[in-house]
Amino acid sequence: MLDVRTLLVFACRNHTGRFAGDPVFEAVTEGRQHGNYSACADLAHWLLFRLGVRLGWVNRNENHGWRVAVNLSKLTAEECGGSNPIACPAVIGEKLEPGDIVVVDVAEPSRSHVLVILTPCSLRPGEIQTAEYGQWSPVAARASAALCNRTLTSSFALGGRHVDSVLHLERVLAVADTSGALVEPESFMSYAQRINARRTLKLVSPAMTGDDVGTCQRAVGARDDYLYGPKTTEAVRAFQRRHGLIDDGKVGPKTWGAIDSLSS
Repeated sequence: MLDVRTLLVFACRNHTGRFAGDPVFEAVTEGRQHGNYSACADLAHWLLFRLGVRLGWVNRNENHGWRVAVNLSKLTAEECGGSNPIACPAVIGEKLEPGDIVVVDVAEPSRSHVLVILTPCSLRPGEIQTAEYGQWSPVAARASAALCNRTLTSSFALGGRHVDSVLHLERVLAVADTSGALVEPESFMSYAQRINARRTLKLVSPAMTGDDVGTCQRAVGARDDYLYGPKTTEAVRAFQRRHGLIDDGKVGPKTWGAIDSLSS
């Protein structure tokens, strides 16, 4: 079985975060590709599919097509107004494990949000580490994803929103296995390499972002903020000149080859 925490850290690129335009962010957020739709629940559906869950309510293009208007409800307990038969209303003190899915503020659609638990904890006042998609990044001025430290208050609010429903990963895997809907997942390395296939990097608006951008920035001596902006372009041009390449500021096959030669 794949390590849940490894998948979540990869999806959010640790505390560095990912932004719209990043190949991984785009692979996870199928909802955003269907118009003005929240990305928060996409992370949970993506995680379940990556872990081999093929239950009918897992909302992924890879799992019989992505369906509008069910993304969050398919993760929410029926008692809380959702349609998931495995999820349950949240209970104060219950234990949570990595991969458990928490839905908050179900009664207020404009504030409803999905958080995926990153480290073992319990629903008691204190800090809870989560993986989340759908936030707005003022730095990159676009939708983003990150690992977060949330504080659960005595009023059962997490990040200022009321905790309503919990979907335990262990129960999902057990039901999927019993139903014949649990398959061998693709290896993490295979998936990561497939999603992060190298592109030609260049200066565009909005700026290109992704793990490949960070790799390039570190190789050419630019700040690794994972955004391919003007300063990175200038650093690439200088790198290209040092290696006898055309200094066009674009990272294509020849420039990638020069970057790879640094570690060979």
